[in-house]
Amino acid sequence: MKNKLKICLIVIFIILILLTVKFYTLSQNETKKKGNKDEAPVEIQLDYPSVLPNWKNGEYHDYYRTTKMLNDFNKNYPNLVDIFSIGQSVKNKDIWCI
Repeated sequence: MKNKLKICLIVIFIILILLTVKFYTLSQNETKKKGNKDEAPVEIQLDYPSVLPNWKNGEYHDYYRTTKMLNDFNKNYPNLVDIFSIGQSVKNKDIWCI
């Protein structure tokens, strides 16, 4: 009788250990999924812009070439660029917003 009781206690003890290990690993996985909020955010490096005007510093950018370039961007990249006028200058030229 005492042997059966010892065996039952050992089996219960082993089951408790297995359950503890199982729940511990589940909680660790949940922590990894959520991420540690105390950690600094990971810095994401952005690609260098692939489309830039080839203007040099100090070069004059006339209104018509700039307007053409903005319209070309809008035509070539319609899902990235939207161009619209936000008003007019004192010379009645549109002030473009992109």
